Amino acid sequence: MRKFINIVSENHYSAMGAASYLFHDRDAMIAEGLPLTMALCHAQGYREGKDDEQFRAWCEERIADAYDKIKERFRGDTIQIWRAITLPEGETPNSGHPGVCWTWDHDALHPAHGRSRDEIWVYSGETTIDQIDWAQTLGQNAAPGYEGEKEIRLIDFGQVDILDISPTGEVK
Repeated sequence: MRKFINIVSENHYSAMGAASYLFHDRDAMIAEGLPLTMALCHAQGYREGKDDEQFRAWCEERIADAYDKIKERFRGDTIQIWRAITLPEGETPNSGHPGVCWTWDHDALHPAHGRSRDEIWVYSGETTIDQIDWAQTLGQNAAPGYEGEKEIRLIDFGQVDILDISPTGEVK
C-alpha cells in the first residue's frame, strides 16, 4: 500500500523552508543546526568548563557527526523513515496524518505516547530532502540525550510517501 499524504505539524518551533538548503553544503547545514543544538546543550549543562569558542566548536562537531550519519541513509534525495504510534486494541490507524516526528533508523523506533493496553502500529515511509526541518533534525540528533532517537523532523505540512502501516503485535 502506497499513499501520499501531507503532514500537519504537531510542533511549530521551526517552520523553515528546507527546500532552500543545499543538502550537499555540509557547512551550511551545520550552521542551520547550530542555534538549536547550542540551546539544547546549554540547557543540559554541557557548556560548563568551555569558553564561547570551545562550546561552539564542540556543538559544530556534534552537528557534523549527526549530519554525516543521516546523509549516509539517503538514496539520491530520498530517505526511508519510520514512526510508531499507539492505538487502543482493536482500532486501526485512520487516514489522517501520523505526525512530523519520525526516525531514520528502524532500530530506534518507539512510540512516544500511549496508555496501557494500547497496540503499537508502525508506519514506514519515504520523504525527500526538502521535506525535512533540518534545524530541528540536526539539533535533535546532535544534542546529548536526544541522539538515541535518531529523529527526522518533517517541516510543517511536509510530505511523506507511506509505504506500509502495520501492527507490531505488541501491546504497550
